[in-house]
Amino acid sequence: MQALVTYKTPDGVTRPVRFTFGALRRIVERLGCTFGAAFQKYSEACLPEIVYCCLYDRDGKPPEGLDPVRFAEECESSVIELLQVLHDACPPGDTKNLLRAALQAATLMHETANARINEIQTLSDMIAATLSTSTSTNAGASPSNVLEFQSAISGSSPLDSSINSASDTGRNDKSSDSIPA
Repeated sequence: MQALVTYKTPDGVTRPVRFTFGALRRIVERLGCTFGAAFQKYSEACLPEIVYCCLYDRDGKPPEGLDPVRFAEECESSVIELLQVLHDACPPGDTKNLLRAALQAATLMHETANARINEIQTLSDMIAATLSTSTSTNAGASPSNVLEFQSAISGSSPLDSSINSASDTGRNDKSSDSIPA
């Protein structure tokens, strides 16, 4: 027998999650397709509906006092949390394998998004630092600050950027209005 899995719904009640044949039938009734097809058709948008279908009691009665539309609108759980609770409640088989794959993909996407956010924050911090240390009247866009910023992004030295810029234009003149690439 599978361990009891619970989920705290937006109304503050902790309820058992039962991924049963009855839940699979309710998913088809509510979404018009099987669990796997619902994932393909609606992506993560179907998760609150699927969790709701798994909150019915042993007698097949819906969770008392919990409206499915309101539940979907007020559900603040992340995609990963919803997938995890469904995965934990699901018995072994194809559906559990699908949930495991979806959970791994969602976790990877979340980690990738967080890494990208950190990169953007680092660049933002570098821009702010460059602008705050500038004594130029043109808001920090002096050639030396631009070169410092470019070298920080590309990993090359300001001298490399200057040499590449001069060789690209065929001249060593820094009076150009364009910013070195």
